[in-house]
Amino acid sequence: MDPSANLYEQIRLAKNYLRTTALADTLTPLEVEGERLADLVDVLTEWLAEGGFAPDWQAVYSRATAPR
Repeated sequence: MDPSANLYEQIRLAKNYLRTTALADTLTPLEVEGERLADLVDVLTEWLAEGGFAPDWQAVYSRATAPR
């Protein structure tokens, strides 16, 4: 895996999704969740690009994937 190519694709897809949903009159619950995900990707990448600190990837991943 190429992390830079992965990130590029995430940013491209997120921005495209946000442009598309901005044109919609209504969204399904799944589209609302997709829009939230796209917005989170967009905001995080902007934060990092502007010099914001990186998240603690290992801790966040462990918490997000822990059995509930």
